[in-house]
Amino acid sequence: MPVRRGAMPRAGGHHCCTRFPQHCRDAQLASADPGGRWIMRLTASQMGLFAALLLSGCAADSQSRLPAFMRVRDPEPPPPEAPPDVALLVRKNLDMIFVATSLPRDLEATSARRTDRGDAWTACVRAQIVSVAGAPLRNQTYKLTIRQNEIIDRRRAMAGDDCVSEDYRPIMPTK
Repeated sequence: MPVRRGAMPRAGGHHCCTRFPQHCRDAQLASADPGGRWIMRLTASQMGLFAALLLSGCAADSQSRLPAFMRVRDPEPPPPEAPPDVALLVRKNLDMIFVATSLPRDLEATSARRTDRGDAWTACVRAQIVSVAGAPLRNQTYKLTIRQNEIIDRRRAMAGDDCVSEDYRPIMPTK
C-alpha cells in the first residue's frame, strides 16, 4: 500500500496507533467484542470511580478517622461580643419598650447578662408608668433580649426571670 505524502503510516491497521495507542487498544477490544460489552464495563468502571470520588468528600468531616491535615476543620466560634450598653439602648428604644402614652419615668435597668445559650444578652428594665386615665401605676418591669446591640425581644417580666433580685441602676434621660 503506498503511503500518501504527509499521512501517518498505518501500524496495526489504524492510522492513530503511533499517536494515540490507547485508542488503538480500545479499537482492538471493540473489534474482538462485537456485542459492545467492553464499553459497558468501561462506562461502569468510570462511573464507579466518579461515585467513589464524590463520596470520599463526605468522609472528610471534622470527626472522621482521617489524619488531622485531611479533615475538615471545625468552624471557629464567633468572637465574644462585648456587653451592650443597656442604658443607651433603653433611651434609644423607649417607645418600643413602653407605650408612649404611659409616660415612663424613674427608669432603672440592670446590667446585661449572657443568655443560657450564649448567643444573646438579657437585661431587666423597670419604670414608673401612668395609666390611660392618667393615674400612676406601680413599677412595670420588662425583660429585654439583646443581640448585636439591638433589642430583639421585650416582654413583661415574670417570676422566673430573676428581675426582682437584680441590681438596678438609674437611667438618666438624654437632654
